[in-house]
Amino acid sequence: MSRVAEFSKEALYDSDFYAWTQQQAELLRKLRTTGTQFPENIDLDHVAEEIEDMGKSQLDSVESQIENIFVHVLKSVSVPDAAPARKWHSEADRFSTDLLRRFTNAMRQRLDLDRTWRLAVRRARVDLNAYEDRLIDHLPRQCPFDLRELVDEDFDFAALVAKLRLITG
Repeated sequence: MSRVAEFSKEALYDSDFYAWTQQQAELLRKLRTTGTQFPENIDLDHVAEEIEDMGKSQLDSVESQIENIFVHVLKSVSVPDAAPARKWHSEADRFSTDLLRRFTNAMRQRLDLDRTWRLAVRRARVDLNAYEDRLIDHLPRQCPFDLRELVDEDFDFAALVAKLRLITG
């Protein structure tokens, strides 16, 4: 392998672990078709699957942080004077930091913000009902936020809350 290819592989591993896992899994699966002889005890298909799953786990973590942010935005809009409102803001900032730590550009096309939004709406409704509060009416079915707002280094929870308040009237 050339030095440039090694650098690129290492750079991808360091800069976009998710993309690296998907690429490596695909390459391992292609090895089966090359006719190369491997020891019988090497299970390339399952090794590829495990590597791919490592990337999916990172993607799941990113989706989870986004969902957590959405839940806290929904609670803040629905019950703005609730005692834990400041805590929701603080936690959302922490979720954003975790999101930034794990998010890579290769994930953009795999993230389903509309689905994550709907799950967050359901979760926020359950959380608020447990405290005899209600989720705000007239919520959009589709995610009202752009991914850029969520992965911005200058994440602004208050801006997300204000945007949702404006949308829901």
